[in-house]
Amino acid sequence: MEKPIIKIIDLRVTFADREIFNSVNIDFLPKTINVVMGKSGIGKTTLLRSINRLNECFAGHKTTGTILVNLDANDSYINIYDKATSVNDLRKKIGMVFQQPNVLPCSIIKNLSIPLNNISHIAKKNIQEKIQRTLLEVDLWDEVKDRLHHNANILSGGEQQRLCLARALILEPQILLLDEPTSSIDLPTTEKIENLFKKLSKRITLLVVSHDELQAERIATGKIFSLCLSKVA
Repeated sequence: MEKPIIKIIDLRVTFADREIFNSVNIDFLPKTINVVMGKSGIGKTTLLRSINRLNECFAGHKTTGTILVNLDANDSYINIYDKATSVNDLRKKIGMVFQQPNVLPCSIIKNLSIPLNNISHIAKKNIQEKIQRTLLEVDLWDEVKDRLHHNANILSGGEQQRLCLARALILEPQILLLDEPTSSIDLPTTEKIENLFKKLSKRITLLVVSHDELQAERIATGKIFSLCLSKVA
């Protein structure tokens, strides 16, 4: 039997003593598309942020329970909340794309080169090639190749979201967390992004928050999980 890449055990998150959820227990297999569903305000985004420790950026946060990840495809798991776990290294391997595009206030090319500058093993001469390859993967190269030095804010909402996807993918994560990534874009772009998810799942594990049951049925190859603590499928 294939080993889960993520094991969530008795997870409980509170903010300023307000409980967001408790007793979350679920595993996710590698190289699958998994969809997290549930009512508004139940904590779907908080659950995603728990997996790469982004909740720690907010005051009053407290997490109990365990999240184990197997990022090396071997028999060893790391506890992401262990004191020995490097948060910076964790977030390179577990990327996140938010509901609203959060492009950096700089050029399109800098949105992608800035993350790469934090990776020592990539030679500067290879950065341009990697940027082009990643933009091709998210089907954005043809739209921006003549505007790489323009401010990213000139892009449409759908283009900005694909740029954010590219920025996450350029670090070569093993897990990608996606918080309603198609909720603010048009149908043709949604179809492009859903098709991209299917291609990415050949090498990456995806966790996608969605309110759309039809979307969940279209894209899920792993679990469809409701945060009301019952498995939908």
